[in-house]
Amino acid sequence: MQQPQPDPAPAPAVRFTIYDPFAECLYCRASFNAAAAVADKLGCTFIVEVRADDLLNPSAVLARYRKDETGQWQTQTPPRPATQDRPALP
Repeated sequence: MQQPQPDPAPAPAVRFTIYDPFAECLYCRASFNAAAAVADKLGCTFIVEVRADDLLNPSAVLARYRKDETGQWQTQTPPRPATQDRPALP
């Protein structure tokens, strides 16, 4: 008799990305702590939080994290572009 399989772990809702301009490489991690470890290893001071199922574009950015002079990560919530009321297309 076949045993029931447990449900797979749910996919994360967000991902944290670090861009390394020297290697032209984008690192994506499921947790901020994992992303911070990669950023520290690379010497990066900038992490971007985006929706996990979205492309990396300005509208997908949920938060930005910058490392300050004291080594602490500071959160910066990006401004949302103003939406304009547009008439519906026929």
